[in-house]
Amino acid sequence: MAGRKRTTDTVPLHELLESLAARIGEEVGRKLAEELARPPERAASTPERVGCSKPGCGKKVAAKGLCKGHYNLMLYHRRKAAGAGSPPPPGRARGRTRRTEPT
Repeated sequence: MAGRKRTTDTVPLHELLESLAARIGEEVGRKLAEELARPPERAASTPERVGCSKPGCGKKVAAKGLCKGHYNLMLYHRRKAAGAGSPPPPGRARGRTRRTEPT
């Protein structure tokens, strides 16, 4: 490389990298220790999932505050109220589909 003179006071690259890695490790370790010392915080938007919201049912919550059975019952009543002529929900086929015979 023309124009650059090598001086005797330069630090070899491997020593520089080892020094940098040590400083990064110390910083990460310090931050991790601070985080572990702090008590955990609960997110405000995460509701406590205890049991089904229907009276007398203590089963585990599946969706919308209901257990699997009550959630499926809600969906059934919703579909029944929509009527028989309504289109099926998106992504679901209604009835059996025919296979075409290979020719």
